[in-house]
Amino acid sequence: MATTKNGTIIDSLALKRLRLRQFLTMAELGRKAGLAQSTIKALETEGRAVKVNTLKLTLEALGLTAAEARSRGIFRLRAKEDKVDWAEANGFDGRTKAHMAAFLGKLPPGFDRWDIKDEDGWTVAHEVAYYHRLPKGFRRWDLADKDGLTVAHLAAQKGALPTGFKRWELADKSGWSVAHAAAAAGKLPEDFDQWDIEDNKGYTVKDAFQQWEKQNETDQVRGTPWRS
Repeated sequence: MATTKNGTIIDSLALKRLRLRQFLTMAELGRKAGLAQSTIKALETEGRAVKVNTLKLTLEALGLTAAEARSRGIFRLRAKEDKVDWAEANGFDGRTKAHMAAFLGKLPPGFDRWDIKDEDGWTVAHEVAYYHRLPKGFRRWDLADKDGLTVAHLAAQKGALPTGFKRWELADKSGWSVAHAAAAAGKLPEDFDQWDIEDNKGYTVKDAFQQWEKQNETDQVRGTPWRS
């Protein structure tokens, strides 16, 4: 899909098919529209942004009004048609449309409603952290479910925390910290030095890491290298 500067979404392939049905090359369509061939190419290229007037002139050269082009699916308006109530229920346990989109990896660029929760306090950010990876620049690592499990815990288990992460002390209701989660998965950074953080039973991050090392050694002996 190409887009215009005001957010109109253009179906580049549909536009190209329409041009070919009229037996026009990009250069010929450009001449009819008073546009450069490179501009027509931009219209037919996925991910390119073009001016609104460029689309208007191209459609006129193809003999289409805006209404006709829209009815044929050549373009649609993002602001009106892509509005989604992300908090709307979309399943059991209070899961929402945002949770489902997160699970499928289909959240739109720029999505920022990370704190939408289901009945267990599991946020959209938890869903992304568990199944995928959160976008660069994500900052809401302390979002927690009803048990105190944070988004950072989930990312830590996968080694997906950003470089320079400092909030290792974030803990769930049992005192299990983000550092514990990373240590238990063998995902602590090389410069980590907060080994004495304890959970509610006095189990330290060092204990968790040593347990991981022991399990890793055992699995290697068995010929099945540890995979977290």
